[in-house]
Amino acid sequence: MSSKQAPEAAPVDTAFVVAYEVRFPERTSFGMGQRKPKADLFATLENGAVLEIKLPQAAARALNAQDIAVPVEKDDFFAQVAARERAACRDQLLAALERRDLSRSEACGKLARLGFLPEFTEPCVAEAVECRFIDDTRYALSFIDRKKRAGWGRRRIEQELARRGVSCDELEGYPDAFFTDDEDLNRAAALLARKSVPAAKPFEKLVRHLMGKGFSYAVAAEAARARLNADEDLG
Repeated sequence: MSSKQAPEAAPVDTAFVVAYEVRFPERTSFGMGQRKPKADLFATLENGAVLEIKLPQAAARALNAQDIAVPVEKDDFFAQVAARERAACRDQLLAALERRDLSRSEACGKLARLGFLPEFTEPCVAEAVECRFIDDTRYALSFIDRKKRAGWGRRRIEQELARRGVSCDELEGYPDAFFTDDEDLNRAAALLARKSVPAAKPFEKLVRHLMGKGFSYAVAAEAARARLNADEDLG
């Protein structure tokens, strides 16, 4: 009987990174809402091939500050790069939260604009939510209080919170526990008390001004009539 030999195992092709370089983009202005340009990481393999990946600048700076010893296996190299990117993502989020409170949506958007991928931003933000560094309910309560004192109406407050990814529907007792007709009217009247009455079409312009601040037509119209009546009495 003939015996069959077992097939030889395929040789393991372990690639090594023997050198790497980080290049940063030219310094440009970074406007609000714009995505920050990424840095380039070039990793040279032992066979001369060069692999290029894009990195957020914060992660690239961390990579430069904590040099990876080479030569090193390619998989290990990129695992270390990913670890630095995760750490940089967390550091950037904590630094942003030290400056001001953020909603969950704002935090994700800010990290994305800095160049971090969802695979890094989502667990980072989830951890911050779990630790209550980010709390959309707390954010909403503070926002409503501040904007009411600034003279905003309910509609504008709701629109701005929605733009920040926060729904008022989840607030206990909303809207009755936060807004009343008398309070809205008082805030609208206080805004008009600081505004001069237009010479042409005063009622329409005062109403439009208040509706632009987020007040309903009914509240705006009542406050505008009261302001114009008060001016007539003084005259």
